[in-house]
Amino acid sequence: MNTAEKLTATYLRLNGFLLLPHFTVFTGQRHNHVDLVGLRPAGSSELVANETLPRDDTFSALLSEELHHDSINNPVGVICESRGNRNRDRISATHVDYVRNFLGGVQPVRITFCQAAIGLRRDKRGIRASLRYAFEWIQGRIKWMEERRWKLNKTGSWELSDEFLGDLLWMRRINTSENLRRGTIIRQRE
Repeated sequence: MNTAEKLTATYLRLNGFLLLPHFTVFTGQRHNHVDLVGLRPAGSSELVANETLPRDDTFSALLSEELHHDSINNPVGVICESRGNRNRDRISATHVDYVRNFLGGVQPVRITFCQAAIGLRRDKRGIRASLRYAFEWIQGRIKWMEERRWKLNKTGSWELSDEFLGDLLWMRRINTSENLRRGTIIRQRE
């Protein structure tokens, strides 16, 4: 996966989706793939120390609007394309039908991620998200977890199960350590 796809996958994973990257679609004369297919079971949640990990409420509301029912207490399927530039991919009706069959009849929501500075919104082609929005939300979620000061001794497991999220956590630790070190150096000079 390229970086844009990894960022998209991490955002969806932290919003409760089980994911299949580079899902092959066998339709028409030639076979191709969609970047990500995801499924979030009805009523699912992720807990640490009896506290539910947050999801993006804005995203959940847009999913509910797109599906015309509650996206938290019903199963949700997604079909995603992610581009590292400002262009937005189209997700064909044929691909949506194929993925719906694969998901056992769960209607997938079309979601496209790209560099366009649009935040997160819904339009006639599904949900559109900027990669910046996804990145900033992920950073906020990580910060939220750090503020809890849970004694999580298995954060390295994320490096095994979700390599990109592990990379983000590691880079965040380096940045925090560097900022602390710089503060110490600056105080020593004063």
